[in-house]
Amino acid sequence: MTKPDTISPAEFTPLTPGTIRKKKRIRYATVAVGLLLCLCLGIAWFIFTAKSISITTDPETAVVAITDGFHLKFADEYLIRSGTYSLNIEAPGYYPVTARQVITEQQNQHYTYKLRRLPGHLKVITTPEVDAQVWLDNELKGKARQLITNLPHAEYSLRVTADRYLPYEETIEIEGMDREQTRKVSLTPGWADVAIASTPAGADIYVDDRLVGQTPMNAEIMQGAHNLRVKRTRYKAWQEDIKVTANKPVTIDDIVLQPADAVVQLETKPAGAGITIDGQYSGLTPLEASLTPGKDVEIRFFKEGYRNASRRLTARSGDEQHLVVDLEPELTSVSFNSTPDGAELYIDGRLRGGVGQTLNLTTRPHKIEIRLEGYVPYTTTITPRPGIEQNIQVALKTLQQAKMEAIKPLIKTSTGQVLKLFYPGRFTMGASRREAGRRANETLRNIELTRPFYLALKETTNAE
Repeated sequence: MTKPDTISPAEFTPLTPGTIRKKKRIRYATVAVGLLLCLCLGIAWFIFTAKSISITTDPETAVVAITDGFHLKFADEYLIRSGTYSLNIEAPGYYPVTARQVITEQQNQHYTYKLRRLPGHLKVITTPEVDAQVWLDNELKGKARQLITNLPHAEYSLRVTADRYLPYEETIEIEGMDREQTRKVSLTPGWADVAIASTPAGADIYVDDRLVGQTPMNAEIMQGAHNLRVKRTRYKAWQEDIKVTANKPVTIDDIVLQPADAVVQLETKPAGAGITIDGQYSGLTPLEASLTPGKDVEIRFFKEGYRNASRRLTARSGDEQHLVVDLEPELTSVSFNSTPDGAELYIDGRLRGGVGQTLNLTTRPHKIEIRLEGYVPYTTTITPRPGIEQNIQVALKTLQQAKMEAIKPLIKTSTGQVLKLFYPGRFTMGASRREAGRRANETLRNIELTRPFYLALKETTNAE
């Protein structure tokens, strides 16, 4: 069994009236006045230390946001203390601008920001709707009815081209700002209607050598200069240069085709012979000649070195004939001789054997060359004449002779003296015993000059 707890009395001392403290009360009005005073002091300090800045934007509708630091905005101006701040400027249709702006200690400051437009888009619609190409500043950008995107804001030279239509050109402005612009273009046909008729009808029509149809016909011919040719079998071709202006119709109905001449292909062996038809020179073979139908004509052939030939022909309208004439060579004998013997003969660059023979050559110019080792080649051109025999006699020169002959016999020095050339050779100097006035020491001596030399014709003075 446990003992019960004992409760003992505690000592108690009552409070006297002087020991009771009074509890302090907080006055909220005083605190509010203090806080308001601090706020006013802070605002006054900010106003006196802040700088006044204005920000102008292009476009004016852009929204400016200062994303860091304390600032106050009054209408279009800001109160902000000096420092570096982040700006965000945005406007619909423009690229946004993010910048770091430094605010200096200057009191009034002004800053300008110009936003760059977003690119624009262009669609060209043509009337009529054809496959057209769109060019901007001479650069192919696309086709009509297709949206050409991302074009920077600027003025452009617009050109629209389409097959068989005149080019369309103008200057346009791309507004940008991500807007889509539509340009309607009316294309002008680049051709004119050309009515062509002939007598007789059924002739082929060629425009610049391109077959487009038969007469009578209403042909669409593009603007510009063209060669128009109308041709029918057994008739002479009619042709004329015409100039076509777009959208201006032309009528050509006075074409009267004439019966075609007969055609003859003239050929000779060898080729290159001259031709006359009824005494009128026509050209060299091979040649295609037109003859008057039903008329008897004389055709003559001539070539240097060959006998003349003639033929007579009568052809019908539209006939095509081929005439080949073998020309007979016209020969004359020419003999060749040279000294010394053993030289070779070349005629027109071809070796014909040794010199000392007689050859029959055609009566035309021939290049003659005679060669012998150790001698200078002899070259000439001869033209044998009918019925006249020729004899070519050549004395070949040694290389030394040719060299000596190439030296000038007289030369003039820079001081004006004339010098004469003395060739190598042998001669006798002195006087014979029978010569009057001969001295005892004057004997005949044989002299040999081995080298050429020049000697002045007159004495040379000391001054010279």
